[in-house]
Amino acid sequence: MIIAILFNSDDPRFDGYYGPPIRDLIFRSGVMQASNRPLKIAHGDVLVYSHSKTSAEYRRIADATYFAGTWSTIQADRLRDTYLK
Repeated sequence: MIIAILFNSDDPRFDGYYGPPIRDLIFRSGVMQASNRPLKIAHGDVLVYSHSKTSAEYRRIADATYFAGTWSTIQADRLRDTYLK
């Protein structure tokens, strides 16, 4: 399951600093942690498939999306064994 949370980063209450405040709002409830499922969190611009011109570029973007992050409990070895195979 992939969940995206979209919000207005220009909202004046964030004053240009929105990553940690939004993350804290989402995780304060503890709902996702209570699920005891592997989680991965990444924040930033949404990467779009159409930005890649070649298979290698798509793999680079996918690698940056799935295996880089601020915080993660994802089972990276398991994902690498099955992703794009």
